[in-house]
Amino acid sequence: MRLLIIAIVAIVAIVAIVLWLKGGSMSLTSSAFKDGGRIPEKYTIDGGSVSPPLRWGEQARDTKGFVLIMDDLDVPKEMGGRFIHWMVYDIPAGTTEFKEGKVPTGAKVLPNDYAKFGMVHFAQYGPPWPPTPDHRYRFTLYAVKTNSLPPTTTYEELLKVTLENKLGSAQLIGIYGPAKTPMPKQ
Repeated sequence: MRLLIIAIVAIVAIVAIVLWLKGGSMSLTSSAFKDGGRIPEKYTIDGGSVSPPLRWGEQARDTKGFVLIMDDLDVPKEMGGRFIHWMVYDIPAGTTEFKEGKVPTGAKVLPNDYAKFGMVHFAQYGPPWPPTPDHRYRFTLYAVKTNSLPPTTTYEELLKVTLENKLGSAQLIGIYGPAKTPMPKQ
């Protein structure tokens, strides 16, 4: 019995050391909605179309910057299977939040998938605009080991360079839909 207790204490100590060396586990939250909760209209096409406030805590020890990607997880496969609403990179290390409707100083924003449809007024933050009920919107924050990612132009390029430099990540899911505002005719 004594050996079992010693073994358990040793395992707990090792896990604690590994987490300390990695800088703990990241978390991503919003004061506007809970993980898995409904996104308030204010942050959608039916409201003010402003980006929600986001906050994060723990980060990997060697973090030099962050990348944030917001995508719709419920886009039908016949429409490409994904829709990117927001891509922010070169977010400075030490940053711990996005204020409502703002991008941190020094961060860069890539055009999202709204730009493909000529909706340049939504090319920075693209608000949720689902035609059907209960789309899930995923906000993924990546801690990266560089503070200057190479200039990129597409989601695929940004994701590739982010994953090559990834130290940790956290996700927040919000739900919205159906939108009251009709989609424009193509």
